[in-house]
Amino acid sequence: MKEIFTGLVVPESLSKSRKSASQTIENITREHLMLGELEKKKLSLIVEVLTHPELEKLVDEGKVTLGIIKPSANHGKDLPKTDQEACELILDEVSDNLVFNINLKITKPQAKEFYAPIREKYINRTAENRKGTIWDSITNYASSGPVTFMLFYKEDGDAIEWWRNKMGHTRADRADKDSIRGKHALVEMLPNNLVHGSESKSEAKREIGVLADILIDLGEKNEKNSKRFPREKVLKSLSVLP
Repeated sequence: MKEIFTGLVVPESLSKSRKSASQTIENITREHLMLGELEKKKLSLIVEVLTHPELEKLVDEGKVTLGIIKPSANHGKDLPKTDQEACELILDEVSDNLVFNINLKITKPQAKEFYAPIREKYINRTAENRKGTIWDSITNYASSGPVTFMLFYKEDGDAIEWWRNKMGHTRADRADKDSIRGKHALVEMLPNNLVHGSESKSEAKREIGVLADILIDLGEKNEKNSKRFPREKVLKSLSVLP
């Protein structure tokens, strides 16, 4: 694994579970919570990696790509009953090439920015068996609950191809039976189908940039909150924190 990934650890409150991460982010956004100093440093380290010039070079070499486990991961077939357990099952299938995963809750505007390249394709197309357009369905779903972003690394330079093959065809009925969508997605879930992957190197770089912006925004909101709340050492002295 490359040196830029050394010591990379996801903040504990954003990695314990998808639900708790979602609640943490919503509380930070509402100015009800702030991350501890250690968590804040870990978040900064992730942003540093995502914005590092070396990472862009690794994407160009085909060694790095981005993936997402979408909300309500348990809404497929042959999956555990809870969203968390379903997410963990999918993560187990890709653990060999996983640099890190981080649980987040993104807003509707953030979802629109992330999926911006496909907007024109789907903005006027009606989603089958659903109200509104396919674009509405995709962005509403992406912002409806916790998501898990995953950064993958493949030394042999086929990261994008590997992850897209691992996901399987967009339509579950056309996906390889051993792929994630082939095993767990349902046609009736479309246009949402459990996971997402960058289609090209340029898209991987763009999507990594969007993720970095989301985390930078979270850090800025957290910093704003830290100026409103007592410092960690004060809370410890008051026995509020251990």
